[in-house]
Amino acid sequence: MLLYLKKVALSTTELTISDFLRTTRVPLANIEGVRMNFFRRGTATIYLKPSCIFGDEIVFAVRKRFFRYEPIVEELRRLIQEINAQNNTEQSPLS
Repeated sequence: MLLYLKKVALSTTELTISDFLRTTRVPLANIEGVRMNFFRRGTATIYLKPSCIFGDEIVFAVRKRFFRYEPIVEELRRLIQEINAQNNTEQSPLS
């Protein structure tokens, strides 16, 4: 059964997650990672810290378009790298 699947939408500052009954928004800084699922073909998992009302792992369907998956996975990975790089430059070393 596909009740665990969520709907996700990406904006410039947050990720909107819905189970078609409830909706929540998560800041992009709370996303630890995203990966395609090998055993659950056509799905991807977003890892959150801290968790949201849906938990700390969000599974959503990824459509295949012309032998490539929906660009949201690569876009999320790129944004996570940018946020991590920005956080690393903002931290000053202790002296």
